[in-house]
Amino acid sequence: MSMEPSIPLPLDPSPPPEADEKRLWIGNIDSRLTEYILLKIVQKYGQIKKFDFLFHKSGPLKGQPRGYSFVTYETRDQAEKALAALNGKLALGKHLVVKWAHTAPTESFCVKKPKSAVLGKTPEEAKQTKNTIHQIMAIEAKLKAMEEQREKELEMCLSATRVSTDNPVSTNKSINESQRKQRSVPYNLHEKKCHLARKR
Repeated sequence: MSMEPSIPLPLDPSPPPEADEKRLWIGNIDSRLTEYILLKIVQKYGQIKKFDFLFHKSGPLKGQPRGYSFVTYETRDQAEKALAALNGKLALGKHLVVKWAHTAPTESFCVKKPKSAVLGKTPEEAKQTKNTIHQIMAIEAKLKAMEEQREKELEMCLSATRVSTDNPVSTNKSINESQRKQRSVPYNLHEKKCHLARKR
């Protein structure tokens, strides 16, 4: 069995090092700021060689801006001038953050995804799940409290029963004493005759 040499797949050509010296990353872009408006803003500082305004390609935010873009100028001086002028500039409701592209944060730092999106749930579904969990926990706590209350009541019933049945002699004794007290009352004549007749 002969082994054929594997042919390496062509890689995307990496940009030349001098391109990084002219390329800027622009972040913290307000979602209302359109690609056209941002392009007009960055053109004020020099000739644009390349402009990348990024959008979400999939997921619930598909078609919406990612909140950052890249711009490459013709010269390093133009890029430096744009960096100095645009960094911290208020554009609509947010202050732009402009850095050299090779020092820019990765996408994971640029776009903060909600935890629920990572788990494959929308924020509404996550909220509904959280509410359901809280309801289940409340029901479980109520059931536990009811169980404890029932155990306390059962314990009270058992302790009350023990007091009355622990000493049956004293209970019988108290009944005999009450009967004697009733008999200590003088007999009426009819009872006396019956009692005497029984003795005979």
